[in-house]
Amino acid sequence: QCQMCKEAIGRWRCKDCQGRPLICRGCCRWSHRRTPFHRIERWTGKFFQKAALWEVAVIAGFLPSSFKDIKTLFTTSCLDDFRLANLECKTSAYQYYQMLRRRTNPSNPTAVPDRYAELRRASREWRHLKKLKQSGSGHSHVAPGTGDFTVFCPACPQEGIIAVFRIVGERGFCSHTQILGNSDPACRERSV
Repeated sequence: QCQMCKEAIGRWRCKDCQGRPLICRGCCRWSHRRTPFHRIERWTGKFFQKAALWEVAVIAGFLPSSFKDIKTLFTTSCLDDFRLANLECKTSAYQYYQMLRRRTNPSNPTAVPDRYAELRRASREWRHLKKLKQSGSGHSHVAPGTGDFTVFCPACPQEGIIAVFRIVGERGFCSHTQILGNSDPACRERSV
């Protein structure tokens, strides 16, 4: 039984917390929301197996560079900053990584361990998580299907919605050029 909530079965324990109480998964996540670097173990039925707190780390603002053997974490603010620099300033991942190296050790940036591959992987994962959140499927247990992240564009012509596409007239003008009222002959020649 969980020693915190007294309701669920306690299968988790922390090697760094005082007393090493046996707690349930929910209480483990709640009690470690501010200490995501503690060493957690889960009871398998025969022994305690090493477990990860990557879920708590993501909630606390850290994103691991891999989910198998976590050794490097990136803050979500760093990944947001890279995403914004990439979108607005066209900064490549390598340029951003070089800037991080110079910020870490201005006198000798080459002494900083090479984490370029981890930055690229974490930024791809972060963009995917942002897309899941923006599309509204971030909390669903159902995997998104093909085209679920697309956004409907009301300005683009849709078959049967905005304009009916058919060839009109002897020169083959489309109906959308007549709707626009384009009377420029040069434009009509290009649209054929």
